[in-house]
Amino acid sequence: MDRTGEQLRDAGIALVDSNNYDWKEAARKLLPILLWRGQLVTGEDIKLRLRAAGMPEPKSPSAWSSLIAYAVNHNYLVDSGKSKRCSLPSAHSRRTAIWRVS
Repeated sequence: MDRTGEQLRDAGIALVDSNNYDWKEAARKLLPILLWRGQLVTGEDIKLRLRAAGMPEPKSPSAWSSLIAYAVNHNYLVDSGKSKRCSLPSAHSRRTAIWRVS
């Protein structure tokens, strides 16, 4: 049986989470300290704030996306319907969602 795109995504997130559990738990605890209600942020903004707060790099770069998915799935971040280009060179100027902190 072929899996759907959502099932493959969820399986990938679960794998990343299992390999970065301690990192993600520490990052989750910092989110309420670094973000405030109503603020508009991108995943890149969150990454930069966590780094500035002394958060080490995760074992997998995909853990950053997994952290954002967690925040969205737990209604901490809500899609604003807007997007912008990333500024970090490693993101290759891709478009990224702008989230509202709820």
